[in-house]
Amino acid sequence: MNSSCTKVRRQTLPLHNLLQNRLSPSCLMVISSSRNLSLRIAATVPPDKTSEKIFKTANVLPLNVQANLQLAASLKLIPDVVLPQLVQKHHGAIVYVCFVKLPDKSDQRYQACRIVDFCSDPYGLMSNSEDETVPIRNLEGIFSSILSAVREFGSMDVPPPVIIDSVVPLLLASNSLASVQRLLSKLGRHEEIGSVILALLTDVIPEWNSLSLKELANVNILVEGGSLNIIRKAKHGNNQKVVREIQEFSLDDRYGIVLSSGAVDVHSICESRSFEQSEGKETEPINQLSTKLQDFSLDTVEKQKTVQLRLEEEDERKVVKKELPTMNKPRIYMDDDDVEFDDLDDEDPDDDLDI
Repeated sequence: MNSSCTKVRRQTLPLHNLLQNRLSPSCLMVISSSRNLSLRIAATVPPDKTSEKIFKTANVLPLNVQANLQLAASLKLIPDVVLPQLVQKHHGAIVYVCFVKLPDKSDQRYQACRIVDFCSDPYGLMSNSEDETVPIRNLEGIFSSILSAVREFGSMDVPPPVIIDSVVPLLLASNSLASVQRLLSKLGRHEEIGSVILALLTDVIPEWNSLSLKELANVNILVEGGSLNIIRKAKHGNNQKVVREIQEFSLDDRYGIVLSSGAVDVHSICESRSFEQSEGKETEPINQLSTKLQDFSLDTVEKQKTVQLRLEEEDERKVVKKELPTMNKPRIYMDDDDVEFDDLDDEDPDDDLDI
């Protein structure tokens, strides 16, 4: 009797696969989202019947639904999805750094975590001694506090990850962008610290700051349009490429995030590029922002040349003569037949003055 065995391959959700298998100890993941006023207004305005039919025909979520999903993901992506997955993987050995709000102590998801509080007294105004509270302007003190919380778990085979609820307060507290980048790089390079995951609210800080932090990260999760766009750097031997995955999600009755296994669009957004590992210099991925700026500048130069040529042709065809306006200035008239004019002494001109 011949027995056949059929293997069923389960589809792993992109975000679960990322958190369980693809986060290396030195990985920096940035979750960027927006909660601006226009988005909050769009979440409260339902579409009319005509627009609803158009969205339904095009198989696209209405704008108010997309706005609600984006707002919910910006608030609950870390506590509903990221934190439970990391707690399961690291058996609760997680350092949770709070710069905005302390989590609820009764929540079981945070009970096993080491919570580092920088939001109760961010500027150290309520403490009597400097040892009790580390102000958020002291980046070296922040690094030491996070490292002390990591070392409370003792020696572990896999270093515990660090979750930062928001990096915006550090930038708003008169810290330079370069100093915040050095802090994140120092956390990511330390051998006792695992992957670093932080949330970034893009509509509060300048766009250049958010772009610089995204360029520093190995994994970017962009919350936009009712879906999660996962952009990560992948290595295959001596080649490096950037891969983009789309993770769909929905909301339950309590507005919690539920990941869905819908259509996943996985494709490479830039070609594989080799890098020389011996020299320790990696070839950076294609910077889309600089490419767009370069194309825009070239188009602008070409348009300026075209406009100048047209203006020169029009000037040649139409020559406008303008008479300069006469100015009222004093005029001096001298008569050659005047007797006083002939009596001028060239050697002593002052002798002829009649004072």
